[in-house]
Amino acid sequence: DEFQAMPASQVEKLNRLGKNFNLKYRAKLNIDRENNIIEILDMPYRVDFDAIKDKILTEVKERNNVILSGIINFTDNPDPKRKGFHIFKLICKKDANMLEIVDQLYNKTQLSTSMPLSFMLFAGKYIIRMSFKDIILKWYEVQTDVIRRKFNYYLSDTQNRIHVLEGLVLVYDKMDAVINTIKSSSDKESCIAALVKKFGLSMVQAKGISEMQLSSLTRASKPSLLSSIKMLRDKIKELEDKLEDTDKVIIDNLLMMKEKYNRPRRTD
Repeated sequence: DEFQAMPASQVEKLNRLGKNFNLKYRAKLNIDRENNIIEILDMPYRVDFDAIKDKILTEVKERNNVILSGIINFTDNPDPKRKGFHIFKLICKKDANMLEIVDQLYNKTQLSTSMPLSFMLFAGKYIIRMSFKDIILKWYEVQTDVIRRKFNYYLSDTQNRIHVLEGLVLVYDKMDAVINTIKSSSDKESCIAALVKKFGLSMVQAKGISEMQLSSLTRASKPSLLSSIKMLRDKIKELEDKLEDTDKVIIDNLLMMKEKYNRPRRTD
């Protein structure tokens, strides 16, 4: 009640001052009184049924839990309404108190669990206490850095490709001489040096042309080269726009994830 009545900003503030809060969540259960069955419709996050079953057996055998001993069998059935989901059934004795069993399941097993709203995590150089908001902010910083690195790499690579294509346009009318120079060079270094000296290419252009297959050099046409350059320049404009607004890239990625994985909460 204290948590529900408190605004998130107040929880965040108290969290930073050292007050602990836990987020509690538990499986969805359904009691089938007619057949004396307790159905587990949805498991808590990162909890599997085998762990629950083992815990029930431990409670009954080692701790003499009379209430949970009312469970006499387990079944695992595919959910007919939801593809890929399962309903786990706990079959109970006819005279078992179903409500008491449910209460014990929540108290003694991971069908009811919790997670803290603050964590001791490694962030940069230090291990620090972080709240959910801190974690989201750190995630945002990492995402921004990754996006900037990725698009700067793409930008640099695209600019280099344009530069090489411009070199091909420059020597287009001398392509036979370029191919002969490549064929007659004894090694890669001498080939690059010869292309720079003979045709006025830059080192980047000479290196790029020397690494191309000769068949692709002979097939290249000036209109296709100019068209490729234009297409790559448009791509540079697109990359520069994304670098200018990394927040939009993050939001677009999140919306895509939401569309792909969106579903209602399955546990309470």
